[in-house]
Amino acid sequence: FSHSKILAEFLAHSSQYDKAKKVILDNRNIHPYPQSSWDDLSGRNELAAHKYKDAVPYYKSLLRNDPKNHHASYSLARIYAFIKDKSSALKYL
Repeated sequence: FSHSKILAEFLAHSSQYDKAKKVILDNRNIHPYPQSSWDDLSGRNELAAHKYKDAVPYYKSLLRNDPKNHHASYSLARIYAFIKDKSSALKYL
């Protein structure tokens, strides 16, 4: 698990977003680990790839599991600001 997560993070940080997404999806189905760690990594990958609308469900999932997750709230606010949805952005600030 940890090696796959490190590989996915490396791929995302080196702008290989599609490869990172494949590693994430493959491992998400194999490993019975908490989904929140995969949601966080998936959201960050989609955000870095400028696929803002694809990142939203991951951050919302993080907030459902932990309503006090300030990172997820702030990330959602940023996403909605990027897509020019000011009222939604303000909701998550």
